Amino acid sequence: NTGAQKWVVDEIPSTMPAGANNRIHLALDSGKCVDVKDAHTANGTNIQVKTCTTGNAQYFLFDGRRIKMQASPDKCISPDPNSAAGSAPNVILLRCDATNLQEWIY
Repeated sequence: NTGAQKWVVDEIPSTMPAGANNRIHLALDSGKCVDVKDAHTANGTNIQVKTCTTGNAQYFLFDGRRIKMQASPDKCISPDPNSAAGSAPNVILLRCDATNLQEWIY
């Protein structure tokens, strides 16, 4: 694990509560945040790292082990299930479901 792989969640205590106004930023650069591309809510929208803003694209809800887009809480951050086997999957926005594909450890 390198610093480039570590993330920090803003504005919440050390335990993950369900709630709003949570941003996820890179531990080595607090100015870079997880971002839903163009704040789109369609299935398959890319998740990227961008300069932190106050826009809806960078705020998330933590629901159990799922990370949901605050502006569209029926959508979860998910590895792309269509990524090639054996490769690092792209991370996208998908409708939340009951599979463990959308579960994260934090």
